[in-house]
Amino acid sequence: MTEHRARETDYREMVDGSANRLCIHRHYVLQFANRTMARMFGYDRPADLVGVDIRTLIPGHRAPTPAANSGAARPGTRRQQVEGVKRDGQRVRVTALVAAVTWRARAATIVTLVPVEHPVSG
Repeated sequence: MTEHRARETDYREMVDGSANRLCIHRHYVLQFANRTMARMFGYDRPADLVGVDIRTLIPGHRAPTPAANSGAARPGTRRQQVEGVKRDGQRVRVTALVAAVTWRARAATIVTLVPVEHPVSG
């Protein structure tokens, strides 16, 4: 295995196995989700989320403008508390960190979700 492939494997394991719930979308259509994100929303595999409109999981979600996709520091990162909707309809309150990124050489949005202690009832 080459050093590059080994680093790529390490990176994928780190992201997929992270306790952070991560996803990337382009024009609101999910391109990537890690295992923790899939489990949080009641899906068996991350691949089950690819192609889903993120607004079905996080109603009212807004992506940053493509113009915000500049600079390594990502000054346009937005933090907000939102309500997520699981596959079974249960609601959960989460803190969302949203930022513009480049994914596969094109503008996209990365979302990191952190559950708030108490789930939302109703």
